[in-house]
Amino acid sequence: MRRFILIVLILGSTLISGCSNKNEIDEITFVTIIGINKTKDSGIELNALCAVPRNFSSIGSNGGGKGEPNYIISEQGNSISNILEKIKLKEGKELFFGQNKIILFSDELGNDNINKLVQEFLHLSEFQPTNWIGITDGSTTEVLKLKPNSTESISDFLDSAFSGGGTNTMGILPIYLYRFYSLHLENGQTPYAMVLKRINNANFISFDKLALFRDNKIVGSIGSNEISFLQMLLGKKLKRVVFEVKKNTYSVTNYKKSISFSGDSLQIKLNLDMAIEGKSTKLTKNSIFSIENELEKKFEERLNSLLIKFKDLRVDPIGLGKYYMFNNSKELTEKQWLEHNFQNIKTDIQVNVSIKKIGKML
Repeated sequence: MRRFILIVLILGSTLISGCSNKNEIDEITFVTIIGINKTKDSGIELNALCAVPRNFSSIGSNGGGKGEPNYIISEQGNSISNILEKIKLKEGKELFFGQNKIILFSDELGNDNINKLVQEFLHLSEFQPTNWIGITDGSTTEVLKLKPNSTESISDFLDSAFSGGGTNTMGILPIYLYRFYSLHLENGQTPYAMVLKRINNANFISFDKLALFRDNKIVGSIGSNEISFLQMLLGKKLKRVVFEVKKNTYSVTNYKKSISFSGDSLQIKLNLDMAIEGKSTKLTKNSIFSIENELEKKFEERLNSLLIKFKDLRVDPIGLGKYYMFNNSKELTEKQWLEHNFQNIKTDIQVNVSIKKIGKML
């Protein structure tokens, strides 16, 4: 899809400009990812990954040019707008951000009031509020330098992962720029963002952590299985969810969740239709019933542990505070909810597992 959009832009530019001795595409810098790092003097470094259309095999003539399809421009300053002006002067070209889908922040910035920068991006007309936001484990530059085997650009790879086009899993929970910012302003739910890590300078990125925010800073994280539970509690569309329990593999084929409060008592109900993967032997009704009971117990323990972690970190990515305030007709500040009411709720978690399929899932 990104390649198609870029082709349209190229053709449109050619048609509008008419005949010319200049290559109009070379007069535009196409920015596809923005990465922000913190500098030693407490300023910021902006890294813009830029595309060279003629060097993409899917676009350029004769399978693309011989040069690299992407390059990185870096500048430092105290504000996003100031740095963008510096880049324009350095490039001597117009910057085009229509292809930009993702804005990355280093984890160091995530620990230092990231919301100020998010707000600035939202106020700049060049950027879309539906850009994805991500946190890098270390410098954003390491991620921008990566060259995936499956695509010609790391921007395509990340867009596919965040949109679900290439990774149909509930272990990745993306969030838009505007949504991340709005959760900072709302009472009853706290922000989160996926963490990207380049593994040992290899050509590989892991998405196995979700950063949790409070007071504009990262205060902790959860892993991939916990992210899957969080997605279900948020009521997200079902994607592939796999759990390993005692060396056996189970996948969720359907789910329903219910969250309610009665006073300070929280009840969470999670109904899971599941499949046993890889089992070739026939199971009796009693053995299936035993497996269902075992899974229910395990999942209830995991959900309880997850809620305890959220309480300890004083974060609420589920938005339980919104349920509490609605059901109890109360208005609370974020501090009141996270530090007092949330800490004192009584929790009843009920998981119901129903094995619907046995055998290898396709």
